[in-house]
Amino acid sequence: MRNMKKWISILIAFAMLATTLCPVLAHGEVESYDDTIGINSEAAGFGIEGTAYGIDEVGGHNDDSSGGEAGIAYEIEEMRDAQSKTFMLDDGQLQTVVYASPVHYLEEGEGGVELGQDGRGQQRGGGKRGRWRQIDNTIVPAEKSTERGRYSLKNNANFFSAHFGDTGEGKYAVLLEFGGNEFAFNPVTENGAKPKQMKGAGRRKAAPAEFAAAIPESDTVIYEKAYDGADLTYTVSENAVKEYIVINEHTGVSEFQFEICAPGAKLGYGGDGCPVFTYGGDASVSVAGFFAFDAKGAFTEEGQVRHTLEQQGGGQYLLTVTLDEGYITDPGGRSRSTSTRRS
Repeated sequence: MRNMKKWISILIAFAMLATTLCPVLAHGEVESYDDTIGINSEAAGFGIEGTAYGIDEVGGHNDDSSGGEAGIAYEIEEMRDAQSKTFMLDDGQLQTVVYASPVHYLEEGEGGVELGQDGRGQQRGGGKRGRWRQIDNTIVPAEKSTERGRYSLKNNANFFSAHFGDTGEGKYAVLLEFGGNEFAFNPVTENGAKPKQMKGAGRRKAAPAEFAAAIPESDTVIYEKAYDGADLTYTVSENAVKEYIVINEHTGVSEFQFEICAPGAKLGYGGDGCPVFTYGGDASVSVAGFFAFDAKGAFTEEGQVRHTLEQQGGGQYLLTVTLDEGYITDPGGRSRSTSTRRS
């Protein structure tokens, strides 16, 4: 084995966009606690109309104006939208917490609110009915067999389903289903690997502890030794699956290939040059990220992680990701672990 840093991780992210993720409207009197936006109003103040607010991160600590702390009695689920929860507090006030990214997804069906309105009567467009459901990306056992492959794990609840199956079977190890569309991919490797669940490895939405507890913590799926000297790990977020190629031991391999199946999608490229697969109904999957970092937090520079995409016809593609050999071996002799990430 050549000298290399302790480990290297390459990131690639598969991000999905769908029209169900609506903008956030906040209602009531807005108060800010550190990085948390809290909207406090009396229970009778449901109809107070507010302004749209956005935040970079949710954090900090919630307390009332008198300096005391009111506990949560329950969540008012009818007042949910994509990025907020509204809680009834013990003191009779409402607390709306706006999160930095979606925590709910729309599930169409009878018996819910009209999707043209939210719980506060605000127009959203659409005219369909449904409910805002809790996004829960914990990984659960779920057997599924399709022409793409056989799968044993999936994320629990979201507007898309991420299924994980075995590699090395001539099928697709990861299958994403959303809005009647499919996007599947598989590492090109002769090593057979089975998906394993790592509980609680994801990061819960940053928020005051009492509100963070309302958001399920995501899990990680790992394929050990998917490549010689390297593992594959996947985490599922509110609208993406993030893949890490974790190089634990350098065996001379710096190029990694993935077969992609995107039936019915039109290939284009974003402003950053990364592939975007567009389906009907404004649904799309973008493949982005393409950077690496090591155990000490040293990131690759521009050009050290390269990618190409070859069209093979019939909705089939071959993605090749190449990591600079010098970054892996590191002539300076520092201990580096590398992960390559793809979103």
